[in-house]
Amino acid sequence: MNRSLMMKIHLPFLLALLLTGMIVACGGAEEPAAAPTAAPTAAAAATEAPAAEGEARSAPAPSSSGAPESVGKLTVAADGWGSDLVNTWEDTQPSFIRDYFVPRLLTRDENMEVQPLLATTWEQDENAIRLTLHPNASCQNGERLDAQAVATNIQAFLGNIDGFSGSFLANTLDGLVDDQAIEIVSDTELYIGTDSASPAGWSILHGANYHLFWFHPAEHLIEVGHDAYVRDPVGCGPYTLTDFNPGDAATFTRWDDFWGDYVYYSAPQHEILELVKVPEATTRFAQLTAGNVDMALGLPFPIAKDLER
Repeated sequence: MNRSLMMKIHLPFLLALLLTGMIVACGGAEEPAAAPTAAPTAAAAATEAPAAEGEARSAPAPSSSGAPESVGKLTVAADGWGSDLVNTWEDTQPSFIRDYFVPRLLTRDENMEVQPLLATTWEQDENAIRLTLHPNASCQNGERLDAQAVATNIQAFLGNIDGFSGSFLANTLDGLVDDQAIEIVSDTELYIGTDSASPAGWSILHGANYHLFWFHPAEHLIEVGHDAYVRDPVGCGPYTLTDFNPGDAATFTRWDDFWGDYVYYSAPQHEILELVKVPEATTRFAQLTAGNVDMALGLPFPIAKDLER
């Protein structure tokens, strides 16, 4: 089977690309159609996990676009993903591993337009940031990711939750947020009083410009503490983090009950996503051409130029 390769893609943008089917992993993909009005499952082609010997396997049901609704496993060789830290409440540097199992407030699409994730509407003036949150947002333990949970996350980022040290950007965030003026308007509406109207501070928090703050199940984190959470992370995003070997590999399993209903942020097509850290570009190229991975990120053009597209 022919394999295809995208041009250099930075890992922070991989999630959106995987979920919208813009990355071709195993060749033979058609040109993407116009965006539908309803959010489909992602259409990124991926290699299906082989059946056990002697086990019958039926073909995945096709979607309306002709792509299968579900495929087995997608293995991606990446040059890196930042740090190996998974809990934003105790953070010394960002890790893009979190993009796959906990959400940010906002994102950007392939045209660099700001789009909703956890926050469906947002507004900033000289006094506050006002958010409306996705009404169905929840976490993999059944906990709601509502206005109270988001407010608790923000207090944790600031270092205001006992037992957690806060984010390495706590001082920067404190220059924006008045932690005494965060108000729960309703289950889906949050008022965040601010000390300044700086758009730069808001851009750090919302996640469309920088991947720095992710939102976790607040009640669960407070109950189990940092160390237990790191051993068994519970997310609120499209995947569960089922196996993590820091500095080496991360395996994610599709969360079929994921609440995201956007075209670009919904339950993924592939059941398993495996990220393998391969720092050397020549080794990633060798892994790709040998068929050991379905995708290789960040290959320099002189190495990748002869690959079939």
